[in-house]
Amino acid sequence: MQFGVGLAVLLLLAGVLGSVRLASLPPDEHEVLVLRTVEEMAARGDWVVPYFNAAPRLNKPPMSYWATALVAAADDAATRVRPWHGRAVSLAAGLAMAVLAAFMARRLFGDAAHALAAAALTVTTAGWFSYTHDARPDMLYAFFCTAGFAAYVAARAGGGRLRTAPCLLMWACYGLATLTKGPQLPAMLLLASAVTQLRAGGGWRALGALCWLRGIALLVAIALPWWLLLQARLSAGVVEESQLAGTLLRPGFEHLFNGYYLYRPLQLLLPWLPVVPAAWLAAWVAARRDKRAAAGAAQDAADAPGAVALLTLAFAVPAMILSLGPQQRFFYMLPALVPMCVLAARGLVLLGRRRPRTVLGLLLAQGLVVAVAAGWVGWSGWTAGRTGDAGWLLVAALAGIGGARWMRSDRPARVFVVVIVLAAGTFAIAARQGLLWSDDRRHTYALGSALGDIVADAAPLYAYRLTPAVYVYASNRSIPRLADPPALQAALARAREPLWVLMETREAKAVATLGQLEPVHLMPVGAPDRSGLYRLSAPEKPPGEEK
Repeated sequence: MQFGVGLAVLLLLAGVLGSVRLASLPPDEHEVLVLRTVEEMAARGDWVVPYFNAAPRLNKPPMSYWATALVAAADDAATRVRPWHGRAVSLAAGLAMAVLAAFMARRLFGDAAHALAAAALTVTTAGWFSYTHDARPDMLYAFFCTAGFAAYVAARAGGGRLRTAPCLLMWACYGLATLTKGPQLPAMLLLASAVTQLRAGGGWRALGALCWLRGIALLVAIALPWWLLLQARLSAGVVEESQLAGTLLRPGFEHLFNGYYLYRPLQLLLPWLPVVPAAWLAAWVAARRDKRAAAGAAQDAADAPGAVALLTLAFAVPAMILSLGPQQRFFYMLPALVPMCVLAARGLVLLGRRRPRTVLGLLLAQGLVVAVAAGWVGWSGWTAGRTGDAGWLLVAALAGIGGARWMRSDRPARVFVVVIVLAAGTFAIAARQGLLWSDDRRHTYALGSALGDIVADAAPLYAYRLTPAVYVYASNRSIPRLADPPALQAALARAREPLWVLMETREAKAVATLGQLEPVHLMPVGAPDRSGLYRLSAPEKPPGEEK
């Protein structure tokens, strides 16, 4: 009963936290790729081939488009998709990940303390907060990957044996993940599970318990039909030359030893870095010291050391394999966020039971970090005239203290509750003030929204040497991109009227040599990558040449 109430309160807190500025935050250029693609798919009546800016977008599978379209349809807005439609998908995925964190922690370590700590850590990380406020497919992908991994945890029956139904559910979740962003992370988590099976004993029989034949058939049945339909709709060779064909999966060794994926994904765990490494170390030391986790046996599962190894593999295997890839993107590790938080929860609970003074010191240090961040956020709001935000931070602190006093637990657990609530409040107030996002997206979206009032629908509008993604979405029209002066000059020669050109202001001097250039609507001075809308006319001919 207490566990259910605690989890419900935590999910309510996470829902409120994830809803802050969900609808009012202007979309960035990555989000609009999803939002506008849904609009163009709806306009074409084609839910197989993703289109963006009137051209096939063959970068990602369609699951996030379909999910966003369902939210938009429920809002009766399928032809004009709002940013919150895409972000609602990410928020729902994030809340489900918190539930999965609680499930995995309780399944692996046997009690409510681990479960609530794991869920609380998950929903107060920068990775969770940032990507629940993002319409990109990353959070949905992380959810399906986490769900598949949680299904494997549920399937474990000891001695390398696996229950069939959860194991097949694992494959189904990985099939949905493949249909969301690709098979990369599912394959890595499967490898982690396979290594765990071999470590559990039983040899190849234990490895075979993963239901390979039925599982692969299930995954293929989920992901392959869309792929075949896509190829049938497009010309031969188009898909093979796209990102969907795996152009970003070609291995290399240029990043292998630089350690990027060993340290940079820790950014996802902010602000918990004072605590997490020490908690991981405590979990590893305890696992090595007692393979049966005899300390706290009434609360711990029988195979706690094996659980620690499994969680470690869940982020160590992706970190090593991603180091072989051509790209370095810390958020590629987002599907490993929950295993990292569950392992940290394990270490915190063990320290609380065995070394309460040590964990109390760690949590006080963590509380100091969060308090400094809260002070900065409160001061920023105060100087900007938002005195109420400083008051809300005080309310968050008092709510944390009140919740801690209500708990019948030891002092470290009470301090943990205070830090959790204050961290959540700090995230929320910082988001309200816009401190967590660059002003660039606001300026870009404002310029794009102004296009509809300035440029007629039939007028020639181009983007010169900049990515037009936000402008396409905000203006609700296609905008061709011109890459160099000859292309712009050719467009000007073909046009029977002046061109409308979107470009960075620093390009104006060079473009002015091609004709008569008039600035019409510019971003404010000081805006990052300052851009504007210009009107470009053909150069005036000398008086004698007109005759």
